[in-house]
Amino acid sequence: MARPSDQLIKVAINDLRGESGIWSQESGTMHGVSTKIAGLKFNRTEAGLFQGIVGKHDDIVDFSADRTNEGATEFNNIGTTLKAAADTYETEEQNNREQFENLW
Repeated sequence: MARPSDQLIKVAINDLRGESGIWSQESGTMHGVSTKIAGLKFNRTEAGLFQGIVGKHDDIVDFSADRTNEGATEFNNIGTTLKAAADTYETEEQNNREQFENLW
């Protein structure tokens, strides 16, 4: 298998960085969703006739907000990992290129 061209390598690295940015950006979106979910709680006065479900409703809201917040953290972790992979790929490619050039 032939070595990929410098342009192809650059495209791959830029794609990784682009995906990293998308995951990190969407992490913020997920945090926003978590905040909105947390705002869905209501008190017994607001519940009126449905006061009996307030506790269970609040449990569901808390659970959903927590899971969404965890998702936001993982989205950010994926973005960070993709960026690190791109950086490593770029560094290793540069090191390998220099090693092969110095063989001749």
